[in-house]
Amino acid sequence: MLVWYNNGPWKRTIIYDQEVKHIFPVDHVDVMEQTIDYKVPPNKATDVITYDGSVTIRRTDGELSAKCDKEGANFLAINLANDVITGKKSVSEARAFYATTIKEFALQNKMSPYLESLQFTVSKGGANDTDKHGVSEEENKQITDAIVSSPYFRSNQKYNFSFCFWFNMGNGLSIFKRWNKAQRLMWS
Repeated sequence: MLVWYNNGPWKRTIIYDQEVKHIFPVDHVDVMEQTIDYKVPPNKATDVITYDGSVTIRRTDGELSAKCDKEGANFLAINLANDVITGKKSVSEARAFYATTIKEFALQNKMSPYLESLQFTVSKGGANDTDKHGVSEEENKQITDAIVSSPYFRSNQKYNFSFCFWFNMGNGLSIFKRWNKAQRLMWS
């Protein structure tokens, strides 16, 4: 996997080492995910994922991503997701526009602006949605205080960390150690 940050209009571009078959609008494989900062209203999430399963929403992070085989297709996917979210196009209109645009590009070499760049202004940062507490303010304080005082989260312990193991076939084992606020981030 390769990752670039802040390349062109993208917050992040990831090239995956595993292909995912996708048949909308035609057979291809999804390998390149590109992300922008974008606050998707929760009531629009179903429309977005119904429009294209390769468009993903990270609500808490305030991100919208498209994963396809070409950057032009990712521009198209994100532009149409924006159209669906803003009400400019319905889900069926966006799907039809996507299919027609790809068909015209492939068979007639016709280039749509939707394939070339984002057709709307993207804000940098500030799109995250921290959500709402599921408990009262008082319960929130009690619960967070209890978690902080838990022996698993005490920052004054010498070896206070959690492990995340990442196995990557053929590349060995990486161990990520996440230390509490008072301790630094370490990789081993």
